[in-house]
Amino acid sequence: MDLRQRVFSLLSQGESKLFIERTLDVSTKTILKWQKHYKKTGSIDKIVPITTRPRKVDYKKARKFIEKNPDKTLKEIGDAIGTKDALYVIKKLGITYKKTLPVRGEKGRFERRLSKNPESGSKRKSCLS
Repeated sequence: MDLRQRVFSLLSQGESKLFIERTLDVSTKTILKWQKHYKKTGSIDKIVPITTRPRKVDYKKARKFIEKNPDKTLKEIGDAIGTKDALYVIKKLGITYKKTLPVRGEKGRFERRLSKNPESGSKRKSCLS
C-alpha cells in the first residue's frame, strides 16, 4: 500500500512513468494497471482477484467410471463425467497414467525377475534389491 501511495504521489507531482519505474522499481505496466483501477473504483486499494466458480464434477462418479473403464481417452472420460477438463479431475483424484502390462503381471514393473537359466545361482531376485 505504501508503494502505491508513493507511485500516485509522484504521478500527481508530474513525474514520468519511466522515472517512477527506475526509482521505485515498479514496472510501467503495473503503474498503468493501478491507474486503470483507480479510475474505475476511485481507490488505490489492492485489486481483489475474481475467484473461479467451483467445479461441478461428482468425483465419486468420476472415480467409478475411470476404475471401470481404464482405457478410455481423456475426451471420453470428460464426456462421461460432464467436463471438458478431465485431466484436472484425474490429477485431483490422484490417478496416474501408468498401465500395468499383462506381461509384467499385477505388480507391474517391480516384480520378481525370473532367471533365464534356472540352474544359475543368482542371488539377485528382485530389481528393487
